[in-house]
Amino acid sequence: MHLPTRASKRLTIVLHFLPMLCIAACIVAIVALWTALFDIEQRGESDEFRHLRALAEERSQAAANLVQEAVERYDLALRAVRETDARSRAVADALTAQQVRIIHVNADGYAGYAGRDNLSYFGDLGFFQELKRRDDDILAIGMPMPSRALPGLLGTSPWFVPFARRKQNGGRFDGLIVLYIPVTAWQAQLRRYLKTDQDFMALLSANGQFILHEPLANGAYGVRAPPDWALLYQFSSSQGTFTSDSAGFQHMIAWNRLELPTTPRLIVAAGFASGEVMAPVRARIHRLKIGAGALSALIALLIGGLIVLLADSWRFLLLRGEHLTLLRGLIDSMSEGIMELDGDRRIVRVNHMFTVITGYPPSIVLGQKPVMLSPDHDTARNLGKMIGQWIEEGGDSPGEGDFDGLRASGETRSFIGHAILAAGKSAATRHRVVLITDVSAARRKAEEVWHETNFDTLTELANDKLMRDHLDLMIHHSATHSCGVAVLFIDLDDFMAIIVRNGREIGERLLYELARRLRDQFHEENTVARLRADQFVVLLFDHGSRSVAERAAAKVVANLSDPFVVDEDGRQVEITCSVGLASLPDNGRTSEELLEHAKQAMLRVKEKGRAGWSS
Repeated sequence: MHLPTRASKRLTIVLHFLPMLCIAACIVAIVALWTALFDIEQRGESDEFRHLRALAEERSQAAANLVQEAVERYDLALRAVRETDARSRAVADALTAQQVRIIHVNADGYAGYAGRDNLSYFGDLGFFQELKRRDDDILAIGMPMPSRALPGLLGTSPWFVPFARRKQNGGRFDGLIVLYIPVTAWQAQLRRYLKTDQDFMALLSANGQFILHEPLANGAYGVRAPPDWALLYQFSSSQGTFTSDSAGFQHMIAWNRLELPTTPRLIVAAGFASGEVMAPVRARIHRLKIGAGALSALIALLIGGLIVLLADSWRFLLLRGEHLTLLRGLIDSMSEGIMELDGDRRIVRVNHMFTVITGYPPSIVLGQKPVMLSPDHDTARNLGKMIGQWIEEGGDSPGEGDFDGLRASGETRSFIGHAILAAGKSAATRHRVVLITDVSAARRKAEEVWHETNFDTLTELANDKLMRDHLDLMIHHSATHSCGVAVLFIDLDDFMAIIVRNGREIGERLLYELARRLRDQFHEENTVARLRADQFVVLLFDHGSRSVAERAAAKVVANLSDPFVVDEDGRQVEITCSVGLASLPDNGRTSEELLEHAKQAMLRVKEKGRAGWSS
């Protein structure tokens, strides 16, 4: 196969420049991909930091409001105690119920607990010296103290924060009133603002010492804040935010300075670990980078494959003609007949095996429709109609089935064919391919096997297997159509004695004639079956009246009691039978129950003298 010169030149130019264009496009795509990815990473982290800063500011302000309200509330209680000088037990009892301890410290710094002989010295505490020096009335808040350092302190909190105000007597300093507030009262309220185990809420003095910390950090109370927290207490701003690498985690910290007349001034700080907040963003960016790397590699691989494909395309075009020749040879050597149809479902090409199977040469079938290959009568499975139905119902899906074929070989004769409509089709011509096979012998063999499996060889009646299948179907049908099912179990009386007297050949002739009588008595919708040598079963629909089945049983007894002609000389043999009757649903709801009931009814007839029926 040779391409035209002009087409060859155009193809050569395309094959020369197209690989370079592909490489350039690959580089541009990869650069654009990674540029967009870095932009997404920067914007994602910036957005998350803004969200984290806003969250920290919001929680810090809320905690500051909470702390300020608590300080004002405890200061009000402290003033009430000081005004009543503890003579009002109501205030003291209320505070004691909240695990708040009230301590009176005299001007020398001593406080008593259980009598004058048991004194504790408070004069070295910073807030005592601070209030003793001052002339104004200001609330002092000291560093937390462990409960074991405060004899007589009530409650279970391990730490207490002292709140103190000075007492005056005649204008002179006369000691302090101190309330020790349990740290747990603060921690429970601050804890609700935390999102993760790495977050914290803290209350600090103006010089950067921890007064409260939630969660509790070992050794945090009274300790100065880390050096990178200097912005928090070295400037006079009322609020702000900063980042810190404290406790091994990076935190976004927002702080608020409380506007309260206290010594020292109080600062509330809320810290949220940025690592957990940024982790999903960084994980997502990491996944995007992995995906971008894989995509870049895939693009490069595809471009490389395309270049290799372009390099092989010329050789492919040159070999295409040879391949088509080989393909035609393969099609002609196939064991199936092949028929190609155009968009109008007309035959445009057949192979040699098609003519072998159908007897039609290409000169007769080309341009015709597949309808011509099947007999033209209503009961025939017409190939052309089947193909049309497959295409209309399935579109491009494959179809498969048997059809009745009409073979032209001198004189016309029929055969059974099997056709397969291929799923593929040509997008340009809308051609379809049909494979056909002569399956006449296989179908006849399958029918013979089925008949041998389901019918008695001697009487041509249904066997036990087929009878039980029919009974199950009849039971299912009765459930949906409100009708009954009756079972007649027939057993010949003294059949073995007849064989002994007359021989096996006469016995087989008797069974054949008996089966014919039973078929003649019952309609085709009923089933007559032979179970064993001398036992038969009849299945019939009992349409709302049990008397129908009873009359049928009586008629069987009478019908089989008439003599049978068993040879060409007119020799007659007489026999009787016992019939058991069972009906659905009175005597059972399953095939096994109905058959067993009918058999037991037959056995009762045997016991009573035979030649009759019973239910």
